Amino acid sequence: MNNAICSVPDCGKRARSKTLCIGHYHRLTRYGDPLGQPERRQYSDPVEAFSARTERRDGHLIWTAGLNGMGYGLIRVDGKSMLAHRYSWEASVGPIPDGAEIDHVCHETRCVAPEHLRIASRAENVRNRNGAQVNNQHTGVRNVYPNTYGYQVRLGGKGNRRSFGTYPTIEEAAEVAERARQEMYGEFAGKGGANGRSASAGKGTAKPAVPLAVH
Repeated sequence: MNNAICSVPDCGKRARSKTLCIGHYHRLTRYGDPLGQPERRQYSDPVEAFSARTERRDGHLIWTAGLNGMGYGLIRVDGKSMLAHRYSWEASVGPIPDGAEIDHVCHETRCVAPEHLRIASRAENVRNRNGAQVNNQHTGVRNVYPNTYGYQVRLGGKGNRRSFGTYPTIEEAAEVAERARQEMYGEFAGKGGANGRSASAGKGTAKPAVPLAVH
């Protein structure tokens, strides 16, 4: 057994490679020095930081720096951290009304392009989701749930839930769910299938439209 200790003074951890512990070895390979640290550039103001930390990709303006747990960019403004897409809106368009949120029309959380953003209420922002909710693991298709007779389409939350019928295939149910969302939510209907695609997306032959059956 290798009982050698990392050669970095005062480290005390077991050496794993080139007389270094795992942490110091990774720093050596990444920065050329076992004590190396990532370069932390200081910017004169948020405008400079925003410009330096964004780049155009596939039509989006992508935030390339730190993200929060939901995948949204973070920028420091006046010593405080704020969401980069909210900063982009305020810098390009103007103040955000109290209680309002900034919705991503493009569904790319890292995008900070003002033309891909819009003012929305909390409810509108939630409705314009990209794909099924986390708690819908049965089908992976938004608003489509399996039951004894096939696949049921349900929209709305507690106290405001509407059923649009049960269908024999998931493709039929997905089509109904998509049209129901358009009917109920309009421009905030969002996307419905797994990974944001309709369950029938990419099919070579389109099926006849299934009528909406509201219950």
